[in-house]
Amino acid sequence: MPTGKSVTITLTDAKLSVTPYKVKIKSAGQEVVWNCADYPVEIFFKGVAPFAPGPKSHSVHSGEPTNATNTTYRYTIRIDLNGTPVTIDPEVAVDDGGGPGGRGGGRKSTRKSGRKSSRKSARGKKK
Repeated sequence: MPTGKSVTITLTDAKLSVTPYKVKIKSAGQEVVWNCADYPVEIFFKGVAPFAPGPKSHSVHSGEPTNATNTTYRYTIRIDLNGTPVTIDPEVAVDDGGGPGGRGGGRKSTRKSGRKSSRKSARGKKK
């Protein structure tokens, strides 16, 4: 069972607010749980969604990410207030734990190693 990172949704004067605005989770073993005490909410991701779609509810669980690595996803939270939609567009960041560019391990190039290879090519041309 994944552990939940809670996002609290409140409606004040016909405006939505969320805490935290940007929630960060790991790609394995965590999920986002959106909670709104007063109204059922719907969550819509823009473009590719990191989670399977969930039902409209007072407490929406994302489940573990299904399509996510080191990416921040924008989404919309929508509440129907007497037939009028009220929305806010926060973010969720999914980290696979591997550092920039994916599942880690990539070799970093350094300036020093770049100089060595250019010297070798220059020596080869003089012959």
